[in-house]
Formats: sequence, C-alpha cells, structure tokens
Amino acid sequence: MPGPLPGLLRALLGLWVALGLGLIGLSAVAQEPLWADLQPRVALVERGGSLWLNCSTNCPRPERGGLETSLRRNGTQRALSPEPPRLAAPRLLEVGSESPVSCSLDGLFPASEARVYLALGAQRLHPDIILEGDALRAAATATASAEQEGATQLACSVTLGRESRETWENVTVYSFPAPLLTLSAPSVPEGETVTVTCAAGAPALVTLDGVPAAAPGQPVQLQLNATANDDRRSFFCDAALEVDGEVLSKKESTELRVLYAPALDSVSCPERITWLEGTEASLSCVAHGVPPPTVSCVRSGAAEVIEGLLHVAREHAGTYRCEATNSRGSAAKTVAITVEYGPSFEELSCPSNWTWVEGSGRLFSCEVDGKPQPRVECVGSTGTTERVLLPLAPPDLSPRAPSIPSEPASGIYTCNATNQHGSMVKMVAVSVESPPKMDESTCPSHQTWLEGAKAVGPACAALGRPSPQVSCSREGGPWPQRIHVSRQDAGTYLCLATNAHGTDTRIVTVGVEYRPVVAELAASPPGGVRPGGNFTLTCRAEAWPPAQISWRAPPGALNIGLSGNNSTLSVAGALGSHGGEYECAATNAHGRHALRITVRVTGPWLWVAVGGAVGGAALLAAGAGLAFYVQSTACKKGEYNVQEAESSGEAVCLNGAGGGTGGNDSAQGGTEPDGTAETPAGGEVFSIQLTSA
Repeated sequence: MPGPLPGLLRALLGLWVALGLGLIGLSAVAQEPLWADLQPRVALVERGGSLWLNCSTNCPRPERGGLETSLRRNGTQRALSPEPPRLAAPRLLEVGSESPVSCSLDGLFPASEARVYLALGAQRLHPDIILEGDALRAAATATASAEQEGATQLACSVTLGRESRETWENVTVYSFPAPLLTLSAPSVPEGETVTVTCAAGAPALVTLDGVPAAAPGQPVQLQLNATANDDRRSFFCDAALEVDGEVLSKKESTELRVLYAPALDSVSCPERITWLEGTEASLSCVAHGVPPPTVSCVRSGAAEVIEGLLHVAREHAGTYRCEATNSRGSAAKTVAITVEYGPSFEELSCPSNWTWVEGSGRLFSCEVDGKPQPRVECVGSTGTTERVLLPLAPPDLSPRAPSIPSEPASGIYTCNATNQHGSMVKMVAVSVESPPKMDESTCPSHQTWLEGAKAVGPACAALGRPSPQVSCSREGGPWPQRIHVSRQDAGTYLCLATNAHGTDTRIVTVGVEYRPVVAELAASPPGGVRPGGNFTLTCRAEAWPPAQISWRAPPGALNIGLSGNNSTLSVAGALGSHGGEYECAATNAHGRHALRITVRVTGPWLWVAVGGAVGGAALLAAGAGLAFYVQSTACKKGEYNVQEAESSGEAVCLNGAGGGTGGNDSAQGGTEPDGTAETPAGGEVFSIQLTSA
C-alpha cells in the first residue's frame, strides 16, 4: 500500500493540534482531566480510496466539537434511500411447499450497518444478506403451514440508524391434495369388468380421461370389459382448483394389466427376418401375452430348438416354426430367415484380363456373388481416361451412371462391386483390338508422285490391332518394281490391309508429276526477217503440272505480242532492235527449264537506215513511255514479282540496258540444266508484268 497522502497528513496534524489546545483551555477552566481522541492514529489510504475517521471526547458539550480539514469530505451522516424495498415473492403459496422470496434496496450508506426484517405473516424468516456497494439483497425460503391458509402478507423492513423503510405483498396460502385414482383390480383376466374411480377433496373438480365430475368434490367412475388391447392401458385423473382467480391442476395416472393368451404379430415376430453373414444374431420372436409367454423356434425338418446367439452363416437361411405358450394358451408362426453377405469376385465370372474386339458387340461380363445382388462399376484408372466406364453385360441403365463409351480404351480398369453390406475391388486389364481400317487420313485416295524420286509404292497405312499388313497392286497387273518413279507408274492401285480380325481395301489413284522441259522453240520464218517484216516464235513445253511460259527479249525490243498462254511471241514491223537472242522458260513447282533462239533482222542498207531512223524515233518514244510506266507501277530495274509473272497469261520478260551475268535466271526461281541455253549477249535483264486492260 502506498504511503499516506501529504495533504491528509497535514490535515490530521492540524486537527490534533486544535484538539490539544482546546483541551488545555478546558482543563484550565474546569480543572478536571479532559481528553479527545482521533482514530486511526496512523492513516493510510490507497490513491482514489476512502477513509473513515472517528473523533471522540469527554467534553461536557461534545456536539460543539468536530473535525476540521482542508480536504473535501462526504460528512458522517447515514445516506438511507427514500424508496421502499423491492419484494419478489409468489402470489400463491401451497401449504407444505417451499418458495424463494427476496427483498432488496439500493442507496444505503453504509450498507453494512443496515438491518433487515423479513416475515410471512407472523412467521419471521431468516434471510441471507448479500451486499454489493450501496445495495442490499436479502434472500430466504418461505414455507407455508396449514394455519396460514388464506390471505396473508409477506413483509420486509430495512433499518439504517434511526430510519427505516418497509414494504409488503399479499400472498394467498392454499391447500390442494393430489387426486386419488383407483382400479377395482390392478390385474384381471381378459373379458372381466374393471371399475376405475377418480376422486379429490372439495372444492376441486375432477376429470377421468376427459369426462368431468358432476360437481366439485364429487368422484368420476368408468367401467370397461377388459380385452387384450386394454393391457397396459393408462388412465388419467385430473383435478382442478381455483385459487384467487387462478385455476390450478394436478394429475394422477395408473395402468391396467389384462391376462390373455399369447399372440405373435408381425411387429414382434416378423414373417421375414434378414441376418448378415459373420455377425451374431438370435431367432427371438417376442410374443404378446399375460403372463409373459415362453417362445421356442425349430427349423423346418429338424427337431433341435434354436436358442441363444448364432454366428450367422449362409446355411442358417431357411424356414422356422416359432411357438409361444403361457397359462392362457399358445400361438404359432412360420418365419423365413434370409442371410445376406457382401460382394466377392471369382476369376471365372469376372476375369482379370479381357480382350475387346471393336465391332464385335461383346461386352465385358463381370458376375459378382453377393446378397442382395451387388452393383458393379468398372472405372478407367491407369492408361485410360479417368471416370470412363467399361461397358458391362448387362449395362448399367441407372440415370445417374456416367456415359458408357462405344469403344472402350485399353488400360487398367478398377471394378468396384457394392451392396449395402460392403464393397469389393478388382483390377481388370483390358486389351482393345480391332479389324483393319483405312480411310482418307491413312490411305489417301489420290496421291501424287514425282518423276525420278525413289519408288516406294502408294503411301497407305491401316488402323487396327494387331497392326495390319498393307499391300498394294496395280489394277490390270502387278506393280512393276522400279528404283525411281516414272511417268508410266501413274494409274489406279488396289490396297489391301489384313490382320487376325479381318481385311479392308481401298482404291488409290496415283498421278506422276515431273519437271518442265522446253521440248520445242522455233521461229517463223525460220531463216530471218527483213526490216519491217513480221516473225513469230513458238515455245512448247512438257511438264506436270502444266508449266508457266515466260520470255526474255533482246534489249530495246518493243511492240512484242504474246498469246493467251504465252506459248507464242509475235512481232509486227521488225526493227533492228528486234534482232538478237530470245529465251523461252518453262516453270512449275518442280523446277525450270529454258531454251534460247537468235533472231536476225537483215536487208538493204537503205532499209536499214530508214528502219534505224524510224526505229530510233520509236525507241525514244517507247523509252519515255516505258520510263513513265516503270515509275508509275513502282517497278525498278532487276525487281519484279516472279510468282505473279509466271502465273499470268499476259507475262513477258524484256531486256534492259547493260550486260548480262549468265545463263541462269535466279529471279525466276528455277535452275536450267547444263547445256540447254547460252549466256545472253545483252546487258542486265529485268522483267515487267503486263496486264490486259
């Protein structure tokens, strides 16, 4: 505890000095010893706490004395609340019964000095006092006596110092004995008459099984002819009493025993009983009867009585005769016993390895022993799609079953057999085999070979398990065995796929493609052409797929015409610039081939001069037009679209100014065989694609 507050110590010291001086003065006047005392002598108090100080003296007029302090004070008077105490008590109290009562009051100071008086009528109660701060609660148990029957009061008084507060509540004390319910005989044989009586003292009104008495204080009686259904029948007697405007009630009940011969019904001895293999059970048919009958059961065709617990086996299934007997008679009944058991697999009825042949329609058979018949489900686990079911014979047609695939996948399936008594698991390895099958994806009906490639026959394979053997033969005769493909290999082939489960055939049409060859390049007229004359160049190529024809003309050669398929180049009004080397190139997806021919424009010098002048003018005009055309079409020397030029029937290749670099046209994307063309004598070559209007 902390030390005393400094202010408090100073106040106590001042009080002590003042009292001492007063006593000295009094002693001088009265000339007798006077004293004053202040308790406690040593004052210690916690911070925020409180402290009681007691000042006493033998002065003749002590009321003139007092305590003086610089501290705030609450005074020394007792603070009793002006409110009356609060009572908690029952409004009705039965004679001989106990009931809790309590009296509480707040605002007491000090609460520990308060005194409580609690009484029921003239009977004073002795409560337990509970203090909480400035609150007081007195709790007691009130017991009413017969002498207090009627209206009385429960009073509570709280006194503190010279003040007191009191309150009271009206309590009605009443007497209400339980009703009396009697039977003329507690146990009677079936068929005898029984009288039931319900009675209670005045002024209670009794009711027997819902039938009220004629007036309060009178009994009620009920007579019945006892039957087996009345055995253990309960009767209820109700008594009602009105006390101070409130209706109170009490009840009594009793049970009748009726003696009757044994009876075996379907509830206590059912006609069908189910046992579980491996458990313990007893054939105990319960018979109704009074006195309780004895029951014995014998298996049909045997004399031994089945008694006690049995360790259930399948051989316990059968029909039994049970008989119940007592002093009133006997009864018999036939009982059928069924023994059920969990699922089990056998290898013969559910093999561990199974081969399914596609298209056979045969489903996996997995017969399981169990009672009731187990439900079997084989679900893919290893090597199969999870939760895919293996088709069973007969299939599970329940609406909640997952979809069953028409073609089960090979792999491991987990077969689970389940009934209400358990489950059993077995792993089944499924191998899926199928007859050969060829389609467009494995054996295309139209195939293309390349001349000169290695000859391997039609590209055909077949699906199936085990893997089918595939052989192809040419219709009209065997397929000639060649090292390289030739054009004679084109035709129709019959391909046959075979395995242990059947065959499949497919017709294949083979086409042979080959690189282009310019077979003919000729000029008409063949010898040459005079200035101003006309000439034609014809180019014929062999290729599959058909080749695209393109031309390369001497530099400055203008006014050149091409046929629709580019196979013919024609010039009308030949000039000296038309003389020179022309090249015809044939191109397809497998390569390019070109031939060259030289055209000579010859004649008298006059014609040459005139032709040169005219040709020069024309050349200047054409050059300007060509420059404009090249600029407007965003073409430039040495750059052009080869693919579009080759695929166009209006394409033509022209020579520009400058020197050539060799006999191979790299811009055309193909390669010329050696010795098929000569190096151009002109300059750098470029091509322009011409389009029709």
